[in-house]
Amino acid sequence: MRKFLIIILGLFIFYLPNTKAQETPYVIREIIVAGNTKTNLDVILRECPFSINDTITAIQLKNYIEKYESNLSKTSLFNFVTITYQPDSVYADIIVNVEERWYFWPYPILEHAERNLTTFLNNMDMNKINYGLAADIYNLRGKNETLKLKFRLGYKEHYSLAFQKNGFGMLKNSSVRFKIEMFRQKSTEYSIVNNKPLYISDDANYIKKDFNIGINYGYRPELNYVFNFGINYKNSVFKDSILFSNHTTSGDEFKSSFLNPYFVFNYDSRNNKIYPVKGVQINLYYGENRSLSDITGAYSTFGLYSQYNKQIAKTRVSFRSEFTYLFMKDYEHKPIVFSNKLEFCRNFWIRGYELFYFIGNEMIGFQNTIGIKISDFKIHRIASFLPGEFSKTYSRIYLDIFFDICRVQSWNNEDLALNPMNDKLLYSGGLAVNLETYYDRLLSIYVAYIGYSGKTGIFVNYKTPLDKLF
Repeated sequence: MRKFLIIILGLFIFYLPNTKAQETPYVIREIIVAGNTKTNLDVILRECPFSINDTITAIQLKNYIEKYESNLSKTSLFNFVTITYQPDSVYADIIVNVEERWYFWPYPILEHAERNLTTFLNNMDMNKINYGLAADIYNLRGKNETLKLKFRLGYKEHYSLAFQKNGFGMLKNSSVRFKIEMFRQKSTEYSIVNNKPLYISDDANYIKKDFNIGINYGYRPELNYVFNFGINYKNSVFKDSILFSNHTTSGDEFKSSFLNPYFVFNYDSRNNKIYPVKGVQINLYYGENRSLSDITGAYSTFGLYSQYNKQIAKTRVSFRSEFTYLFMKDYEHKPIVFSNKLEFCRNFWIRGYELFYFIGNEMIGFQNTIGIKISDFKIHRIASFLPGEFSKTYSRIYLDIFFDICRVQSWNNEDLALNPMNDKLLYSGGLAVNLETYYDRLLSIYVAYIGYSGKTGIFVNYKTPLDKLF
């Protein structure tokens, strides 16, 4: 008994000063930033969850620094971010070291035009190739502004100009985005049958032309919250092409125009946008599509996406749960152009069903993943003759065990008869290997069991899992 009491007393004596150290309050005296040769200081300080002269305990400061690193990484302005602090008895100085990315990207375009890489590898349709030139200028003037230009030919022609300005207003928490773009196609989908697309083509004429112009205002009252309000004008011209679902019409030309006011709310507390293991994301979208034509109907769209990430204690294991809900409402009881339905549904699928299209007015998806970190964060040195922004990269490797389910409600009995996967509970499960690397890339290779067909397949996706603003 005596020995036991001595051990308890020793542990108490050891733990007491450690607890006091964690509870010791520090006054933030200075935030020192290094490595930002182009990025303005206020852009970096804007992501900081505390301010100079704040009083913070040691354990709180550790959490705040982790959040600060995460916020800076999610701006996509830096390849590497390291934050430390130097305390004394009263004050703490914050040391922020950043390594900037390459911001000017003029590049040739040579890409597939399918929805995903798996579909392209399966079909190997070389007619569905896009090519051209583009230029993306990030961190313009060092203020995290973005300018994008695109001149793309091939299967789906795309000509666009987009600009985003961040951090204006008295509190530097507002943004504005402008875009103007045109698409042209000589081949496009006109129906979905057996959950696969049917195409119509005309080598001599453009079957579909789209012109879009839009402006968006963003308000960020706190670091994790963004409210977006915008309006788009969308004009489409169809020639001898599809108009409404599952049938074509002949004629010289058909025009469809819409005004699209919308609202988007985004909350993001994740530690990483590429492969998060902690934090929550909630994205809420509501849009009205007011038809400017007497032929086509107006409709509204609603979308909810949520993601929950939890690291299991301090192990290499994490859990991710993702929920998607999409709803489209025709409230004027007029037909909706098929391409508008397809635009709403195009990017909805679960793992293992990349080859299939789901078209309906209501969609629910639920994806669950257990992730196991196989390789820790590693920096890899590349040839020294490359610019500093490319001279090194990093990698992390994860093994996933996943189980996904979804259900799509058909627009009507005709859609259900043509697409047997609709109005059914679909599921898949499998294993995936994910390679995370810099410039926001994630290579995912996975084996999935497809519940509907009872078959197993190998799938490949190479993507940038960030929110695409334009």
